[in-house]
Amino acid sequence: MSKKILKSTLLFSGFVLFAQVIGLVRDLYLVRFFGVGQILDTYYLAFKIPDLMNVFYSVFLGSVIFIPLLIKIKDEDGVRGMRKEVSKVGSLVLVLITLVAFLLFLAMPNLAHILAPTWSGEQLDLLVSISRILLIAQIFFPIGIIAGAIGMVQDKPLGMAVSGAVYNIFILLGAIFLTPYFGIYGVVYGIILGAIFFAFVQILPPEVRSVLRHFRFEFKILEWLGFIKQNLGRFFTVLLNQVFYIVLLSIAAASGPGGVTIFNNAFNIYMAIFFVIGSSFATAIMPHNSRLHVQGRHTELKDTLHASIVYMWSVSIFFVIFCLIFAKNIIEILYYFSNLKELEILQMTTVFAILSLCIPLLNLSEIARKYMYSSDLIKYSATTMASFLIFLVSFNKLFLILGISNLMSLSFAFLVSSIFALIATFSVLNYLGRIEILYILKNTYKSLLIFLFTVSTFILIYPFITENISTLYSNYFFKLSIEMLVVFGIYISSVFTFNDKITKDILFRIYRAII
Repeated sequence: MSKKILKSTLLFSGFVLFAQVIGLVRDLYLVRFFGVGQILDTYYLAFKIPDLMNVFYSVFLGSVIFIPLLIKIKDEDGVRGMRKEVSKVGSLVLVLITLVAFLLFLAMPNLAHILAPTWSGEQLDLLVSISRILLIAQIFFPIGIIAGAIGMVQDKPLGMAVSGAVYNIFILLGAIFLTPYFGIYGVVYGIILGAIFFAFVQILPPEVRSVLRHFRFEFKILEWLGFIKQNLGRFFTVLLNQVFYIVLLSIAAASGPGGVTIFNNAFNIYMAIFFVIGSSFATAIMPHNSRLHVQGRHTELKDTLHASIVYMWSVSIFFVIFCLIFAKNIIEILYYFSNLKELEILQMTTVFAILSLCIPLLNLSEIARKYMYSSDLIKYSATTMASFLIFLVSFNKLFLILGISNLMSLSFAFLVSSIFALIATFSVLNYLGRIEILYILKNTYKSLLIFLFTVSTFILIYPFITENISTLYSNYFFKLSIEMLVVFGIYISSVFTFNDKITKDILFRIYRAII
């Protein structure tokens, strides 16, 4: 990996980590303020419904489409061409989000009944009310996304990197300062403020403003139709992605009061790890991959994909070991001040532990998905996303039939679906000649052995560790620190035992960076 890619990855990872921490603090505060129950269940589901509008601007403005397009136009026609393209695509998005927002506003009561048929009328009314207000925030996201894409192309990625953190900061401020006066609506108002400043920070660079100030509304329906047709694969992929998250919470809503909150909070912790590792890396490397594709350097692009997958797998294994072994400790520490009941902690721990197994799977899927976007393979990405959704619903019903509880069925269904979706994605790329599965397997199986060896060894020696630590010191955090050091020691030992060159290289680079 080049220094430029590494620098961009660290930049995005750092700010994404900060944004996820702020988001986590927000969720902890809300759980403490409202408790695990109907109000938060309603808020979390209502938060996802307006995201359907994302489909109608992220399809055409997202980093995986708009950045490669602007790079190509800038190479051919400079900044002047970028201005024309921004006006054309921006005008299309303006028309689409206005129309979709109006339709969603009207359809919200029916949509609420479909997603949460077991909820009471009062809870459904709150769901409709919050969802409609949150439509306002969706107006500002396209502006920020356009500005962020321009910044990335102009080698000014800071705006896009910090925007997520700024967005979460204002939501947290709304939760802290507005909820005492407005209840759950205080968080909703914080989201609207966050969306406004999400756009503002990305407009700040002069290079971005020099493009945006020349924006002109252009009603060019034939060009719009051509652009829509060109991106239909991307449209269905993003649509399925948004539907997927709504379906997750809709299934969780059927598990009774608190089900949505428990699953959503465990899922958010899991997703925070994914965003910091896989999503940040895939986003940072996107411009590089797009340039290689535009320049026709397909061999180099294929090598980059191979290296990305192998390195990301090794990095993910390290994180999943700690998340799986210390799942209960993580939940107990994070929610120490949130007054969760023992049963709620146990449910959230179990969900998080199962989801943590998906970290490598989702990270690799994200790299493959972003590669498809930058290599004119978008229609195949839609196919794999559809398979993910079908597998999720099917396996969830199967596990429910087998007598597994709702939240556990959903968690296991997510894990199995992640495995099948990744296999489907890699099979497609292998069939198209874009990756070599044998090469991937040859360079990743040792990391899997390291995972199995580390986890099984720790489980076997755990009673011995706890017995001896208890005799030395009774402090909870001291014992936990010792246990983590033991896990890390087993991990390092197993890396050298299995002679995993990729992981050794990663550890060596980290060591050099620290020293």
